[in-house]
Amino acid sequence: MASYQRGAIYTGARCIFSLKGQKVGFATQVNVEEQIQHEPITVLDNVFAEEYAPLGVTVTFTAQLFRLVGASLRKFGFWPAADHVSVITMGELDATLRDHVTNETLANIQRCRCMSKTLEVNARGIAGTNTQWNAIRVLDEAG
Repeated sequence: MASYQRGAIYTGARCIFSLKGQKVGFATQVNVEEQIQHEPITVLDNVFAEEYAPLGVTVTFTAQLFRLVGASLRKFGFWPAADHVSVITMGELDATLRDHVTNETLANIQRCRCMSKTLEVNARGIAGTNTQWNAIRVLDEAG
C-alpha cells in the first residue's frame, strides 16, 4: 500500500456541504453516486457479449438533514411551493462538498433537482429530512 501523509484523510468533521452556495449546517450525511450506463452488444452465434458500449452517465445523491424548527426545505428554496406551476418551473441548483482544512472540493454536483423528501420522526431520536436528488454532472478535485 502506498504511504500517505497523516491528516490527509477526509472526514465528516472537516467537510462542508453547500446548496446554492449556502452552507447546510444541519446536514448529517451525503452520498453521491455517478453511474455510467453500459449496454451489452450481443451478436448471433455468441453467448457472451462482444462488448459493453457506454450510453450515458447519471448522477444521484442523497442528503440526510436535521429538521430545524420553522425551516422547511421550501423555506430554503430547495423544494418547490405546493402548486403545479412551481413544480414545473423550479430551477436547478449546484451542491458542493468541500474540505474546510485544505479548501479542496471533494464533489461539485452540478444542476441538481430534489426529487424526493422524507420526514423522519421517532420517539427517541432527532427529527430529520432525508432527500434524494438528480444531477447532470459531478466533478471531483481533478475536474
